[in-house]
Amino acid sequence: MRTAIAVLALAAAACSSAADPESNAMTERFTAASATVLVTDSANVSLEVGAYPDFQPSIPQLLGGQLHLGSVAAGSSACLQIPDSVFMTGTDVTSGQTSTLVWTSAQDLTLSSQRGYTLPFTPSNSVGWTITLPGSGVAPARAARCSP
Repeated sequence: MRTAIAVLALAAAACSSAADPESNAMTERFTAASATVLVTDSANVSLEVGAYPDFQPSIPQLLGGQLHLGSVAAGSSACLQIPDSVFMTGTDVTSGQTSTLVWTSAQDLTLSSQRGYTLPFTPSNSVGWTITLPGSGVAPARAARCSP
């Protein structure tokens, strides 16, 4: 059974500024070369698009392990930027030990929305990607970089 994790640390991080990495439970790093993904909504409902790193950390991430990439308006498309790296920090309630995990765009990622998910893909393998959601079990296709 997994060790209990401090929820208060995450609540405080959710209210803190991204400019203050010392207090954040999750810090994303973007550059001008960060990969993008053009997400097209085929369900005619607004979609919240997230991503799950390929590892299952023993510490929690904000939004239950999901990185929030952005929103797509009903029946439209949106260009979302994928971070180059994400630093995730959590504290073990039992030991008080803080752990930091790092995900990079050279590792697999799975996109998700409230209506489906993609197969894992490696964001750094292309400057851009494209996918139509909802849909399950389909990998994003390589594409030109879009403008976020």
